[in-house]
Amino acid sequence: MCVAIVKKPGIGMPTDNIIATCWENNPDGAGYMFLRSDEVHIRKGFMKLKHLRRALRFEQFGPSDSVSIHFRIATSGGVSRENTHPFPVLADRPALKSCHTKADVGVVHNGIFDFLPEDIDDSDTQAFILHVLGPLKDRLKDQPIQSLIDLATAGSRLAFLDNTGVFSLYGNWITDTTSGLLFSNKTYLVQLPKSVFGVHRNWYQNHIGSKPSLGLKEVVVNPTACFVCDREGIMLDDDDLCQHCASEFSGQPYGRAGLVF
Repeated sequence: MCVAIVKKPGIGMPTDNIIATCWENNPDGAGYMFLRSDEVHIRKGFMKLKHLRRALRFEQFGPSDSVSIHFRIATSGGVSRENTHPFPVLADRPALKSCHTKADVGVVHNGIFDFLPEDIDDSDTQAFILHVLGPLKDRLKDQPIQSLIDLATAGSRLAFLDNTGVFSLYGNWITDTTSGLLFSNKTYLVQLPKSVFGVHRNWYQNHIGSKPSLGLKEVVVNPTACFVCDREGIMLDDDDLCQHCASEFSGQPYGRAGLVF
């Protein structure tokens, strides 16, 4: 289960605590994108938290900047610098693998695409961009294309940043009422226990109060919804994870034993 952060203009950057929590819960590499001089700049391939922190400090992002940060858990394509997010929206494999690039549009993704890469070193996100989003890059603002993307990416969360500084979001994003930041799921709130069959709502409720520095004031629990994505659906025993999120945490199809994230 990856997690992505969207910081729109007028909103501050995430705190060091939030950055650390996102990393601990999603430790397979990170990256970020931002707008400068009418271009989307992508910096990624950070495989250590201290390197990401140093890069973000160097950028000196302020309230006026449009920024998105992504923390990855690998589900396909393996753990590598090249497979971290964000990606340029281009039908160009070398560009998708580049850790330092610019584009008219960049994207981060939280979810799993049922799209088999042609190259085993590609992630599902890279394959989807290469074969679907990339060829449509000049039509991403057309309403029919947006509707198709919405249908094709159901269950995922995507954030596109264009060269005007505007974000286009797909899926269910969470607005943190304290910071104003947008998050693709709740794994930014606390460090999750790394155990077989994952996250227990009782653990979360019992321990959330021990993390006041994260700025969380209240947790509203919906007992009929997935703990991570809030999607209504069938729960796993004792874990309150929908089938989709259980699969993302494990990197395996739903139903296989020994889910570990």
